[in-house]
Amino acid sequence: MTPQIPLAGANSRTGRMNCALFVFICSVIEFSGFCEAACGVPYFKPFLPKSSGQNRILNGIEARKHSHPWQALVYVQFGKYKKKCGGSLIDWGSTNASDLVLTAAHCLMDSAVLDAKYELIGEIKFYYKRWRQKDKYVGVPLVNASQVHVLLGVHDVNVADENVQKLAVVGLAVADYHQYSDREDVALLKLERKVGYNEFIQGICLPSPKERLPAKEHPCYVTGWGFLNANKTQGKRLQQIEVHIFKNSKCIWLPDIKRSFCAGSETENIGTCSGDSGGPLTCQKDGKFVLYGVVSFSATPICSSKEDPTVFAKVTAVLKWMEKGRRELLNDTATCSAIQLSGFCEAICGEPYFKPILLAKTFAHNRIRNGIEARRHSHPWQAFVRVRFGKFRKECGGSLIDWGSSNASDLVLTAAHCLMDRGKYVGVPLANPSHVRVYLGVHEIHVPSENMKKLPVIGLAIGHYHQYSRREDIALLKLKRKVGYNKYIQGICLPSPEEDLPGQELPCYVTGWGFLDDGSKRTTLKAQLELNKSFVPRNALYPRQQWRSECAVGNMTVENKLQQIEVQVFKNSKCTPQMDRKTMFCAGSKTENVGACVGDSGGPLSCQKDGKFILYGVVSFTMARICSTMEHPTVFAKVPAFLKWMEKEISEFSRDTENLKIH
Repeated sequence: MTPQIPLAGANSRTGRMNCALFVFICSVIEFSGFCEAACGVPYFKPFLPKSSGQNRILNGIEARKHSHPWQALVYVQFGKYKKKCGGSLIDWGSTNASDLVLTAAHCLMDSAVLDAKYELIGEIKFYYKRWRQKDKYVGVPLVNASQVHVLLGVHDVNVADENVQKLAVVGLAVADYHQYSDREDVALLKLERKVGYNEFIQGICLPSPKERLPAKEHPCYVTGWGFLNANKTQGKRLQQIEVHIFKNSKCIWLPDIKRSFCAGSETENIGTCSGDSGGPLTCQKDGKFVLYGVVSFSATPICSSKEDPTVFAKVTAVLKWMEKGRRELLNDTATCSAIQLSGFCEAICGEPYFKPILLAKTFAHNRIRNGIEARRHSHPWQAFVRVRFGKFRKECGGSLIDWGSSNASDLVLTAAHCLMDRGKYVGVPLANPSHVRVYLGVHEIHVPSENMKKLPVIGLAIGHYHQYSRREDIALLKLKRKVGYNKYIQGICLPSPEEDLPGQELPCYVTGWGFLDDGSKRTTLKAQLELNKSFVPRNALYPRQQWRSECAVGNMTVENKLQQIEVQVFKNSKCTPQMDRKTMFCAGSKTENVGACVGDSGGPLSCQKDGKFILYGVVSFTMARICSTMEHPTVFAKVPAFLKWMEKEISEFSRDTENLKIH
């Protein structure tokens, strides 16, 4: 049964008192290092004797309340069916908080895809399909993250407890799970937020990658809420058993001796039962509990036995994968291969999972002026900004910026003129935030993708924008929620305030979906006028005195797929005299007509430095008519010049999130 637990809110008076009390306790007494990011040191010490009971997780005892504070209860809902498993809140270098739960991969398999009654013939057909397609994931249909919830701080699943926290799962990653053999039966769950450690909830320590399993004489412990016996008596309170890790010769059912092991008792019928899957096997080492195994399966139908002990996934063998899994989860959201990519998991920015094409010269001549189609998701900070003004629509670029948040952001940098109502020039009237939408994870703007996220804007701020000179043509958009990083969405790094712009010898890149310089496609006059209403507002790309008739656009088309160009940052002498040199710069090519076009406004100019892409510019305008040229390169708002302003505005956003003002 699903526990009916009224959960204490994060802002409840009780929650605040408990938190304050706990902080006080940590500050005035010695607490075994708990307050210094401790893991595996429960406040309530567990029972460590052998059990003598005959009615628990098979023949275990009821655990002392909250003595295994890393224990998670995982509920998975698919269709009419509900699955219950165990899990472990793992400590991964975070100070007294975690948002990662380790469980078994088979707990996340959508059994509703198979025959509802698990008929043998249905399973065989399904397995055959996977074998025929040579796709390891065909036989492992996963549930959606939204179907999974994790409860922490639980002891009795049927008793309301103010210490329990129920958390949504925002991402899941599964190892190279083999459904037939249960090889690598591990999965990571990314929670909606980090959970702070307290007396009732704490992360479990992880072993080192080359650490050996404890010897057979060393007692270890398994916990869970699974069946209490082969008669399927349901456990309500957390149970624990003491087990010993066996040599491989004792484990005839091991799917892979490098990635799994078995444990149990040679003298008693103790072990795990259905419902304990995904739970922890922990052993005490140097005064701390360490997670060595994840409950996987037993050869017996309901509960394991002396003859058929429980098989566990070996945590030491999957630590590199867990590094990869964290990347896949960041990510919201996929967000590392088995190589060292640890930086990604510690608030990374500017390091796309899909590496961009960094050609010295382009070879196509029909793109965002003579650029090329970008490699899909190789500029994961690229935002597509759509603004509506009554009947009119304007579309611009933008950049998801990384502002000190750990692998998530709710801030987009774009151009101020993108937010100006083209029908009302006096006083530079701005769009209402409710009229602005931001799309992230986009490559082709007219093709729906499961990787794309559409987000409302709840606040916006612009610099001291001057309509005629384009000075301070920069704006910040505050999204409705933070977006977790993954393969497809990631924030871009910002430069330091005093940092110089890159020299001409360093290639930089501009991306966008604006007009193409393309004589091969001609639009009708009617279609072109419609495009002009959407994309070419007066002063949208060049100063008022340079504006010409919207009907004279010529052979221009709009690109659906993200385009990129390579540019060099020029010295001020190469740029238009109307440019404010403190807050602007220009970039382009001395040998080719490459540059930004109408519709690229607000997009990023990024340069690679020390292996990371950094945002130095925001597309503002050109003195040319539609697209930049060698003679009239693109002018950009200089990001380093606005960092103090950005800090001020972000602080304003944070002060009153519910009643954001337009600045």
